[in-house]
Amino acid sequence: KELREDREIVLEAVQRAGYILSEASESVRNDKEVVTRAVTKDFWALEYASKALQDDRDLVVMALRRQAAECAKKAKAHKNNQSRASVGPGKSVLRCAGPELRANPEVVLESVRSLAVGLCYASPELRANKDFVLMAARISPSPIECYR
Repeated sequence: KELREDREIVLEAVQRAGYILSEASESVRNDKEVVTRAVTKDFWALEYASKALQDDRDLVVMALRRQAAECAKKAKAHKNNQSRASVGPGKSVLRCAGPELRANPEVVLESVRSLAVGLCYASPELRANKDFVLMAARISPSPIECYR
């Protein structure tokens, strides 16, 4: 059995470095426990999850909240001049979510709470909905970034 197919080994590895999920077999990338642990360590691990798990609302919201916490931590460090970490627009982990979740107003607003640029990854229908964009603007002052 290849190491990348061994659930126990991958589970142990992603707890130390979430990106290791990228090396796992498709069946392991479809294991919710493994992916949850990877995303807990590194929210960008969602990018390597199976398509089915990229459509899992709870998992995507967890990744968005982890990203929000990391952004807040970087912003605080930057404010305190303890770090030169970039706190600029960046990319939202919402880009890794499936189309159904990118069309879900609650999920997109969760993304906008962490980064205004999250609106850029919303479905075209949501981005075209003036009422929704106004709602996003009330959460984050710069959703206009997506319309450059």
